[in-house]
Amino acid sequence: MVRTGSGRKILLDLLPSLRRFARRLARSDDRGDDLLQEACERMLRHVDTNLSVSIGPAWCYTVVRNTWIDVLRRGQRVQRNAETGAALFDRADAAATAPHDAPSAIDIWRAIDGLTDDHREVILLCAIEDLDHDEVAKILGVAAGTVRSRLARARLALARTLQMEGRT
Repeated sequence: MVRTGSGRKILLDLLPSLRRFARRLARSDDRGDDLLQEACERMLRHVDTNLSVSIGPAWCYTVVRNTWIDVLRRGQRVQRNAETGAALFDRADAAATAPHDAPSAIDIWRAIDGLTDDHREVILLCAIEDLDHDEVAKILGVAAGTVRSRLARARLALARTLQMEGRT
């Protein structure tokens, strides 16, 4: 068990990763920041109301994901932002360092945004946040084998999308 004070420290240490995850889930920097704020409020309420709380990265990612699901259920429409990722990557740097036929970072983020929610979550948690399959399975509430199969299908979908974009 982690005491309240150290639970707050864990949350504080994870904020940059949780923010990146929330922004990618929401497909928008502004909406992702709002999502993270709501999730942090929930986490802090939980930490403050329970004297001994077990807090770790998996729990924090799960709270962000569950908050996102609640936002969707409340009927808040999330519109796709074609420029998502532009704040994370400078177009000039990406274009200057990438081979001419390689997709840019913005192309990759757009392709990730185009994935189904199940595939996008798995890619974000495994590839971007570098969590292991067992931890991702715990966050998503599925078996580790399901995570592996979703990840494989997500990678195939990304490859197909990026290959088709390269032809145009």
